[in-house]
Amino acid sequence: MDKTEQFGADNSAEETEAPQEKVKPKNSTEVPENLESIAENKIAEVDRTSEEAIGATDQRLERSKTYYELSPEKTDEILSNGSFKEQLASIADRIRLLAGSTKERILNLISKKEVKKNELREERAFTSIEAGEVRNSEEMTDAINIPEKSEQNDWDKKDQQDAQKLEELREYLSQKIYSKLGISKEQENLALAEAPEEKREAIERSFKNIRDSVEATYDVDTIQGRFDAKNYFEAQEKLQAETLYPIIKEGLERKNFAAIDLENLGVKENNVDINRLREGLGDLVRNRWSEACRQIQSQVYSTLEKEGQYKDIILPTAEEIKDDKIAEAYFKKLAEAVKEEQTKQLGEAVFSGSMSKEDSNWLHEFENNLHKIKNEVQNPEYDKYKVFLSREKVSDKIENELKNANDSNFLSVNLSPKKLEKVLKSGEFKGIFSLEEKELKEHASELSMGGSDLYLKQREVTEKALGIYNVEKAVVYGAFASQNGKDEKYGGAPAYGSISLKLKPEILERTSFTEGDTLTTVGLTENVQRKLSKNKVDRLDHENFALARQISKENVFLAKALINYERKRESDLHRSPNQDFTYLEAHITGGLSIDDFESINIPKEIFERRSYGIDEGNHRELISQLQNDPRWIDKIHITA
Repeated sequence: MDKTEQFGADNSAEETEAPQEKVKPKNSTEVPENLESIAENKIAEVDRTSEEAIGATDQRLERSKTYYELSPEKTDEILSNGSFKEQLASIADRIRLLAGSTKERILNLISKKEVKKNELREERAFTSIEAGEVRNSEEMTDAINIPEKSEQNDWDKKDQQDAQKLEELREYLSQKIYSKLGISKEQENLALAEAPEEKREAIERSFKNIRDSVEATYDVDTIQGRFDAKNYFEAQEKLQAETLYPIIKEGLERKNFAAIDLENLGVKENNVDINRLREGLGDLVRNRWSEACRQIQSQVYSTLEKEGQYKDIILPTAEEIKDDKIAEAYFKKLAEAVKEEQTKQLGEAVFSGSMSKEDSNWLHEFENNLHKIKNEVQNPEYDKYKVFLSREKVSDKIENELKNANDSNFLSVNLSPKKLEKVLKSGEFKGIFSLEEKELKEHASELSMGGSDLYLKQREVTEKALGIYNVEKAVVYGAFASQNGKDEKYGGAPAYGSISLKLKPEILERTSFTEGDTLTTVGLTENVQRKLSKNKVDRLDHENFALARQISKENVFLAKALINYERKRESDLHRSPNQDFTYLEAHITGGLSIDDFESINIPKEIFERRSYGIDEGNHRELISQLQNDPRWIDKIHITA
């Protein structure tokens, strides 16, 4: 990590500063005189916001009944299967629970005459609700505590500073960046002047959308800061290990476990894998109990062999053991004697082959105590793990990604081997509205829990809004791809199938795009989601949700550059990157024939019986046939 990316570093005297540690006010047991009025206002605000959210869900439900012009019977069918009804009711219940819990916590705080501090603001908690990110009432109500006056002032001051920085950022982007990226107002006017009349509205919308995405990218990296989960969780684990390690070590030593057992359980001084410990500790206790059982059994057998008798059991002779009745009685008594001796020495087992009750109780109590202690360990300070870049650094990275997108782009359509077989047999890749009615319904049902009719109506409404709907040649959905360590191997949207068809360059001329999926949040980067939330775009308003992300071919290279940029940033800062399935959806009008395929790219994993996309199975026989077919031998590419 270079100097501009250091935690808390002053990355650029002109642009960003590391967040300063807040000075904590001295503890005070006195309650401000106006605490009751603050609480009453807070309760009223919670009630109001909750009722607004509940009302919004009711309106969405009513709109879903009428917006798609479905018959009453079909509407009832959709609602009865829980597709909308259960989801919206669940949200309403959670909001009511949140409101009730919040009021209870506020009243408790008043009765105890103390105010709990929390760095999350109430408005951010309700923004999460509006964005569909409700987790549970306890977690959310923790974020809605009454701030002290000085802390409230700090928040207001920070908001004012962020707003001022955002205005400065917009001025900077308008004057210095948009023209470099080809999206200035002047460049937009030039594109509009050269475009046919029917394309101008989409182009104008595309320029606005891409500028919003650029602004969101600069905002998060230069003003808000990007969370470094990788180092944060490493620091969190280290803090937990410092507390847990000596406790675990002492506890296991008391049970006579050796140092090698700790190591095998993933217990180290600077890192305690609590999940691995939990899984392995039970096995360790059970294995030791089983070994002790085997030793006792061996002792009984050994005594019989040496002395010929163990208590009232006499070792049969070689001739006697051949008698089935004698052998059965002997082994029955032997098993009872072994079990009696094991119970005497080890205690009664929870179940055969497991562990003693004493060990079971110890294990249960030990694990519960560890989790309790772990949860009480103070977490690292969140703000210290925000990474900021200078504007110049962000500009350099985006411009590099833009160059790469211009130099290495291609259109791709992802599909499964089963689908590939159908495409090659029919000679064309059919859009969903070009399928036969039975296949159309089946495919639509697979794509939506709301039922095929609802999905198809949503798809039709969205396509008409985007200007790509065609009853004769249905749109084929693909992705705009480029070399980024993933696309060249798996295609632009591998979630839809591990095989990708690379299309010929001229197909770009009849293609439009959206950031992510047209109907859902699948494929969206976090920056685009921020943009939509900021602009109050409702994802259930399918027309506007798609239009707010529409991208024309004039801006497609930059849109892809932003996706690649964010994917790399998130991969650098997260141990488990969540950007692998972000993509730029392509809407290919006019249909696709097999003549439009430049190559058929197949990841090596398919030959190793591993799956990357959906509906894979083992289709090596099909691929082998294609490799030996003169029509396809030159188009089949195995990507390593």
